[in-house]
Amino acid sequence: MARAILTEQDEVILRAGDMITHRAVAAAREAGVLDMLLTSVNRTPVAQAPVRDEPDW
Repeated sequence: MARAILTEQDEVILRAGDMITHRAVAAAREAGVLDMLLTSVNRTPVAQAPVRDEPDW
């Protein structure tokens, strides 16, 4: 997230840098700020850990 997303009552849905979750999307939709959430997505790719074929045990 590039910015904080708040409800009209100033309750925090997401803070800048937070990961978007299903719960956050539902809360934003209910608060009427889903469009704001979607336009505030930080599109910087995130490095992912490599997938291993065998478990560590």
